[in-house]
Amino acid sequence: MRDFHDPKRSPIYAANGALATSHPLATQAGLEVLKRGGNAVDAAVTAAAVLAVVEPAMTGIGGDGFALISKPGQPLYGLNSSGRAAAALSSEMLRGQGWQEMDDASAHSVTVPGVVKSWESLLESHGTIGLDAALQPAIHAAEDGFVVYPRVWSDWTDCAAKLAAQGAGAKHYLIDGKAPKMGSIHKLPALAATLKVIAAQGARGLYEGAVAADIVAELRSRGGVMTEEDMANHSADPCTPVSAGYRDIDLAELPPNGTGITAQIILNLLERFDLSSLAPNSVERLHLELEAARIGYAIRDAHIGDPETMGVSVDALIDKAWAKGLSATIDPAKRNATLPPVRSELSKRYDLSQLCGPRRYGCVLDQLGLQRVRFWHRHGKNRYPSAKPWRRLSSR
Repeated sequence: MRDFHDPKRSPIYAANGALATSHPLATQAGLEVLKRGGNAVDAAVTAAAVLAVVEPAMTGIGGDGFALISKPGQPLYGLNSSGRAAAALSSEMLRGQGWQEMDDASAHSVTVPGVVKSWESLLESHGTIGLDAALQPAIHAAEDGFVVYPRVWSDWTDCAAKLAAQGAGAKHYLIDGKAPKMGSIHKLPALAATLKVIAAQGARGLYEGAVAADIVAELRSRGGVMTEEDMANHSADPCTPVSAGYRDIDLAELPPNGTGITAQIILNLLERFDLSSLAPNSVERLHLELEAARIGYAIRDAHIGDPETMGVSVDALIDKAWAKGLSATIDPAKRNATLPPVRSELSKRYDLSQLCGPRRYGCVLDQLGLQRVRFWHRHGKNRYPSAKPWRRLSSR
């Protein structure tokens, strides 16, 4: 139990369900769904949609969607609805145009928005309400306005310069070139109108028709190559989560193109150390965690990406024997001046010529634990060119 004299938060205890998001309005909307008899998926989608309105600097309907669902007695369910890059886009094309690295303000960095399709897919496969009902709180917040909370205002202000450089961004999200004032009520009527179209037509209201045409027209006016066909072809794909053990804990993550297995890699690196003997915020423990993270992120950058172009399997990346050898390079007393060669060391153990086989966050638990949903979504931008024509890319 925490020291109540410290300015920290207490754990949540609830009898019939619980929901955690980064914004009170989203949490409230999700809890209302649970109170009306909805399940965890219904609440998760409802809350995520509200977040897409009230935290515009963090997420939005232009982002991607991912989910892990746990139901007692059933296998974990995973969903990857990250958007593909335009079919006409390739690293060869970009290099031919003089690109050496991606600019996150470029139209080429924008992928097909996947989150709306994920909402519809999750509700159809695991929910009890329709997308139209789930979007009502978000529509209300966008149409009638929402209070700009201090943290939201801070993040919004950080984005003001980028928004000002875009006509539509400045029009809808800035007031006289600045973020809305802290504590003010801000309305997003255009977003409300788009959400109403989606509520009436389903996900195809975003991926086909006038909304899709407007997205494509804006991107092509900025030099992008996305087409309406790219939008219409988007799919939300069920996938088998990757499970890995850390001591007595089983950690599940979605497989690539997402980078969730990086957490499993880092825990594998830390497993040889007795972290429980070290204070949670001690220099000694933080040092070990930071050194393991440095190696883990180096592995991520070297190997994790589009599964169609990865040169090594997920099983190889989360192999404990390989991690044990890498963790032996961690010096408990000092920072490593250089990282171990994660690519060359892996190539000694596995044939890298073989392809592997066929981030807002929230969590919901409904009554009796019948369904647990971990959901997260991100802005639809990917910054790194693939070695082959782009399909799905890692968010790195």
